[in-house]
Amino acid sequence: MDAQKKKVVIVAVVIILVGGLVWFFSSQKPTSNSGAPPPAANKTPPPAPAGPVTREAAPKNVVVPEMGASAPPGVAIPQNVAPANTTAGTSFRMFNVKMQAGTFLPNEIIVYQGDGVKVSITAVDQNYDFFQPDYLGNKIAIAKGKTWAWIFDATAAGKFKFYCPSCGGPAKGPVGYLIVKPK
Repeated sequence: MDAQKKKVVIVAVVIILVGGLVWFFSSQKPTSNSGAPPPAANKTPPPAPAGPVTREAAPKNVVVPEMGASAPPGVAIPQNVAPANTTAGTSFRMFNVKMQAGTFLPNEIIVYQGDGVKVSITAVDQNYDFFQPDYLGNKIAIAKGKTWAWIFDATAAGKFKFYCPSCGGPAKGPVGYLIVKPK
């Protein structure tokens, strides 16, 4: 085979490989929310699957705590708050939550609608599962001593229940709440 034919074959193989990779990655659906927040086009969370009720109206007069502020027991104080979109008046808020002794510590996260949110969840004393069907499509297994980051945009107002399915689900706990206050 002469040099010209080798070049043509190599170019064809590269084109096929690149095309295959583009097709493969464009057809993949994410199975967990461990990367970037969902695209801005997703304005509402997907409908919850059949099962326990995990969404209700946002409570009235709820206060979104700021970094360094005090809050009632069980309410998470953000570890960091940074402007996300100054035009829309939204922030990116980061929280730490522990799953320990069959409970979420703290068990309530309060943000504004439109905020970007990162919740670092650590399984302290055993393996736990984490699930919130309105903002997270799949349950996530968190091994003892490991931390998993739940990253999302708080697109819909309401009070959303999260829980550990393997611990007894929302009826037996542990349970916690994400409260998204309307702007």
